[in-house]
Amino acid sequence: MDAAEGAGPAAGQRDPAVDIFVDARPLLLRARSLKDMEELECLRFVTDIVDIVFQMTRAEWLRPEATERDIAARCREFLISSGFESVEDVMCAAGANSLLPRGLPTDHAVQEGELVILGIRATGPGGYRVRAQRTFKCGGNIRPEENALYRRCHQA
Repeated sequence: MDAAEGAGPAAGQRDPAVDIFVDARPLLLRARSLKDMEELECLRFVTDIVDIVFQMTRAEWLRPEATERDIAARCREFLISSGFESVEDVMCAAGANSLLPRGLPTDHAVQEGELVILGIRATGPGGYRVRAQRTFKCGGNIRPEENALYRRCHQA
């Protein structure tokens, strides 16, 4: 082999080895966007169960004196017992704790009138991942100033 062999193409010429690489992103994005019935069922199941968790939180688990940690544990247990493969994170933060950037559940007992943020990151059957977050109020109705504050935070 002489010095010129294996040194790559001459200036201005294309390298045939590079020509075999193609940008597959458009093809992959299209394939990911098309769902068959089984995939749609998995997606429906995952989102339905998370909706039920939020409903259960509002109706049963969110009450004065319940701790953030207890609410998060109930959510986690419900997801796993409903067939989720894993629960990566359940964030529950009430009152002043909801201002913290991470919102890890603590032993803070939720008080009547406090706003509570509940966030879920989990993996359902078939590896379908869900990430959802809701804000609730412990007892009572949302006041206009609370709604305005929520809207400002949501827009930020």
